[in-house]
Amino acid sequence: MGTKKEKLKGTAEKVAGTVKKKAGKALGDESMKGKGAVQKAKGEARTTAAKGVEKAKKSVKQAAGKAQQKVGKAVSKATKTIDQKTGKSAAKGSPKGGAKTATKGGKGGAKGGAKQKKK
Repeated sequence: MGTKKEKLKGTAEKVAGTVKKKAGKALGDESMKGKGAVQKAKGEARTTAAKGVEKAKKSVKQAAGKAQQKVGKAVSKATKTIDQKTGKSAAKGSPKGGAKTATKGGKGGAKGGAKQKKK
C-alpha cells in the first residue's frame, strides 16, 4: 500500500480514537475511553511509520542518484584514458588529428568533389 494511503488511514484512525476517547470520557465509560486511547495511538504509529518510509525512500533515491553520477564520471574518465592510450578521439573515435584521409581511388575528403591541384 502506498505511503499516502497509510498516512491517511493513520490520520483517520487517530481522529476516530480521539472521538471515541472523548465520548468515553463524557459518558463515564472507562472501557470506551481506553479503547479510544489505544486506537489513537495506533493511528499515530501508522502515520509515523508512513512518514519514515517516505523519508527512507527519499534517502535511497538520493543515494542512487549520487552513485549514478559517480559511475558516470568513472566511465567517462576510463573512456578518456583508453582513447588517449589507443590514440582515438573520445568524441568520434577517429585517429588523432581528426582529419580523414582519402581512400584508395581518390575518393573521400571534402564533399562536393573539390579538385586537387597537381604538383
